[in-house]
Amino acid sequence: MLVHVHDELRHQLLGSTVDDAAGECFDKIGKLMGLPYPAGPEIDRLADNGNAAAFAFPRPMIQEPHHDFSFSGLKTSVRYFLRDHRPVG
Repeated sequence: MLVHVHDELRHQLLGSTVDDAAGECFDKIGKLMGLPYPAGPEIDRLADNGNAAAFAFPRPMIQEPHHDFSFSGLKTSVRYFLRDHRPVG
């Protein structure tokens, strides 16, 4: 969920996932990459040294007028990317 917390007892839901949770996406992609569980911390560490412009993965719903988000297409795209770009050797 994406929540705006105005103060301790007042908050507003801005958006949420329409399919998979963010953590599930990290863990499934991490498993495909052979990373330890939970994969989020390791993916975050690797991303610090990565190039965000190196590959284009889908960013669904980014042009929508709401703040909901989706991760299932990203997981599928990474699965096929890894299948097609396995290191040789």
